[in-house]
Amino acid sequence: EPVKVQTKKNATTSTFTSTIDTTKFDDGPKVIWFKAKDKMGTSGLYSYLMYVDNTKPDVKILFPEEKQEVNGIFSVSGYARDEVGLESLSWQLGKESGEFDLAIGNPWWVKTFDIRGEKTSSLELTIKAVDLSGNVSIDKYKIPVNQAADLPIVQLIKPSLKEVFYGDTISFNGIITDDDGVQSLFVSIDGK
Repeated sequence: EPVKVQTKKNATTSTFTSTIDTTKFDDGPKVIWFKAKDKMGTSGLYSYLMYVDNTKPDVKILFPEEKQEVNGIFSVSGYARDEVGLESLSWQLGKESGEFDLAIGNPWWVKTFDIRGEKTSSLELTIKAVDLSGNVSIDKYKIPVNQAADLPIVQLIKPSLKEVFYGDTISFNGIITDDDGVQSLFVSIDGK
């Protein structure tokens, strides 16, 4: 393409400005050639090697799976990769946000969150990857929160619901389950 040059009167140097829309090229190395002619008809050549990168990073949240409820302390994990390399990888969950430390050659990331005590039915998780060319990818979705699922579950096996007692003592038998382990059990009858 011809490029307009700006030359001051009687100057031996000229300037030029040109733009190239790299989105019209496939990704990969490209050579731009510059050919200049002087007023005597001789030519000079210059080449410039560039790498076109129009592809956004590949970023994906793998765990927890969509619609999988979380509670208490939980982890999220996934990957972010790019042919050219990543400039940054950040996360946001609710009001919290931060950056992941990037390791060359390792696309995997993991982050543990503590939402104990938060009263919400869902949180929006966002992972944002920016590659060295400035291309941006975002993966996000709402994570359902069920704080009650983090509570210990008590099941009474004995006595049965309509059992009648005779005598001075009543025996109780049951099961307590919790993914964090069981620490203790308290029994109260009519608040005492």
